[in-house]
Amino acid sequence: MVAKSGPYVHGSFETLRPKVIVRPPRVDGYITRMHARLVDAQGRHVRIQRVMLHHVVFINQGRFPGDRKPKCGARFGEPFYGTGEEDQRLDLPAGYGYRTRPKDVWKMQAMLMSHSVKRQKVFVEWTMEVTKRRLAPVTPYWVRVTNCRNEPSWSVPGGGGPGSIQLKTHEWNVPADGLIVAGGAHLHGGAHNITLRQPRCRGRRLMGSDPSYGMPDDVMYKVRPFLHEPGPMNTAWFTSRSGIAIHRGDVLRATAAYDNEHPHMGVMGVWHIYVAEGAAAARRARATDRCAPLPADAREQGTDMPHRPSPPVVRVPLTTLKNGVPTDIDHPKGKVHFYGEDARPLVRVTSIFRPVRMSVPAGTTVTWRFQDVIPHKVSLANGPRAMGSPTLMGGRRYRRRFTVPGTYQMFCYLHPMTMHQELIVRPSGVAPDPGEGSEAVGEEQPND
Repeated sequence: MVAKSGPYVHGSFETLRPKVIVRPPRVDGYITRMHARLVDAQGRHVRIQRVMLHHVVFINQGRFPGDRKPKCGARFGEPFYGTGEEDQRLDLPAGYGYRTRPKDVWKMQAMLMSHSVKRQKVFVEWTMEVTKRRLAPVTPYWVRVTNCRNEPSWSVPGGGGPGSIQLKTHEWNVPADGLIVAGGAHLHGGAHNITLRQPRCRGRRLMGSDPSYGMPDDVMYKVRPFLHEPGPMNTAWFTSRSGIAIHRGDVLRATAAYDNEHPHMGVMGVWHIYVAEGAAAARRARATDRCAPLPADAREQGTDMPHRPSPPVVRVPLTTLKNGVPTDIDHPKGKVHFYGEDARPLVRVTSIFRPVRMSVPAGTTVTWRFQDVIPHKVSLANGPRAMGSPTLMGGRRYRRRFTVPGTYQMFCYLHPMTMHQELIVRPSGVAPDPGEGSEAVGEEQPND
């Protein structure tokens, strides 16, 4: 069974975030497999050289308002399938399925990123295997390591030294007796893995998902512009037909491990866990000791394609158009504005960052004022520490104190070819001669 949503029309290097109601299968039955991708009007797969499917999530809001209780990963409704650059498929073990009804209300939300100067028209297409045969129903849980009440993403600061790792952990309170029969993960660039552990059983690992990264010549490292650090090409999928017994009130620990030697912007750590909670599965779970041996048929399946098992170091370059061709640049154009020890620099954000290039002493707080009527965002491309603003407009402000010396190159991911900025943070007390082509700037005080 195949369905699609669209068309979604991209301008040059544009990012779209569709959130739309889509039609569920016209079948009262069970979904056993599902996969989403981008296609063109003729149904041909769209490669990331044109448009990238950064992520897509399908949410079942039920047949009636309030029918589906909110789950982690959605403000309302039940997320039941999602994927992104990892190109993950929903693939439930034999005998299990996700219940769907013709009158269910499905919502699809996605992020689509254009890598082309040309106007693009794409569709989100999803393929499902649906059966009317009665199966053991599964309940999907989106378990985020940031906790459901917090933002789904965070930034790894970097600077932790060679081999350093940042761990982000959330303890999930199991809401019902059941059997974990499948699970997958959504991770970003820099991730080592995500695990689900059982603290009361000596912290044993119930399941994990190790990411696989593309080889150095993979197209994902050659597209321009980089709108973010490339993520994994695959994340391992867990299955067990026997199922791992979990019990209401149990605490399970979800942990994502990221490289912390280098900064990584806007990363995520999400478990997609499928739990059989029907009467038979619940009885089996209650009859199973909490620390019983894990099932022999438990599998964590990764990719068979050539890949790298560890996150590569990726420098995100600034890119501009030169004769219609995306071209990397070492620095944005413009003279360097030097600020003294007591300055409080103000950056005006319209269709550009003003000033474009700056030099400030360590400890300086820089303010960005988003004066445009359309949204913009300060995103770190590369530099010694992670930093970045929310998406803002209409006079809103973002402040950041810079304490670590180095060169910070930034861009607006919504306007990656035209909005660049470079901030040089020099050690405190160092005030070099600005030199030819640069200028010293007085102590500009932003009005609060």
